[in-house]
Amino acid sequence: MELLSVRIDERLIHAQVTVNWIDKLNPDRIVVVDDNILADDAQRSALKLSCPKNVKLTILETQNLVSRLNEDFFQDEKILLLCKGIKAIKRMALYGYLPKEVIIGNLHYQDDDRIVINQNIAVSPEQKQNLLDLNDKGINFFGQLFPEDEKIDIISLLNN
Repeated sequence: MELLSVRIDERLIHAQVTVNWIDKLNPDRIVVVDDNILADDAQRSALKLSCPKNVKLTILETQNLVSRLNEDFFQDEKILLLCKGIKAIKRMALYGYLPKEVIIGNLHYQDDDRIVINQNIAVSPEQKQNLLDLNDKGINFFGQLFPEDEKIDIISLLNN
């Protein structure tokens, strides 16, 4: 298995992902990791409709994802891993999987105590702490809306 990218984007599969990221990365499979989507028929259907026909789609709960990654379940496939938020990355780490790099595309926390990183990324104080804790475990976080955009080091911005 080749993990092409781990991406946080609240919208999961949408035009920006299908037009830009899938064209650039050329994955065989999109894996959506979320502990709630499997119980939501409408969200599952929307993801299936949004996924390009030439790309396989798998939706997994976090523990199942980590088990499959450890078992090399996806073998020779190129994978784009999508999740809605930082909690999914935290749960992956709790189950023993630490991706080297996570790209944050869109993350919008709306309360008054939010920490605005850029026009597409705002986090809560709890999310900020989770990012810092996960970075201490070796995970690097970058903001990047489009593949051709320069990666923004999220941790250095949070530390300033």
